[in-house]
Amino acid sequence: MATLPENDLYAPRLRFSSRVRQALRETDAPVVVTGASGWIGLVTLEMLADALGTDFERRVVAIASKSRMIALRDGFAVRLTTLAECATRPLQPGPLVAHYAFLTREKAADRTLESYVEANRAIIRDVGDFCRAHRAAGLVETSSGAVFSRMRLRLVASVRSPWYRNSRPPASCGSR
Repeated sequence: MATLPENDLYAPRLRFSSRVRQALRETDAPVVVTGASGWIGLVTLEMLADALGTDFERRVVAIASKSRMIALRDGFAVRLTTLAECATRPLQPGPLVAHYAFLTREKAADRTLESYVEANRAIIRDVGDFCRAHRAAGLVETSSGAVFSRMRLRLVASVRSPWYRNSRPPASCGSR
């Protein structure tokens, strides 16, 4: 079973604010984390385990590219499942989705730029389809600092995803 590495990238442990913790406890909505085996996904799982306590296993669905068991630093075992497997299981409507899944740069060396971009577009489409099918109540998506580069804006504009249609860099970004 894979475990989180013990290093200073993960210290100190992050926690949701008291308001977020309370909001999570006041709803019964499932929480879906895509990219759950990446470092942001793993930290999110730890934060959810801390916030939800004994409800974590019932409410959290951890999605990664491969199904397997992992252990968080506190020893809590988490089953990672694929999006395809998750789509076939019953899930209460209205999940909260934290979307961190993408094909990493390390895998780009094995592909052409077009293949890499298309693979990431497919991930975005699949997660969007999942959100629509399960009537997601909310979506959180992260991005690197490269989000406002001209190349990124052209890519974002071409995705045709409802989450990106209004993407605009803040005025403070300037041109890059």
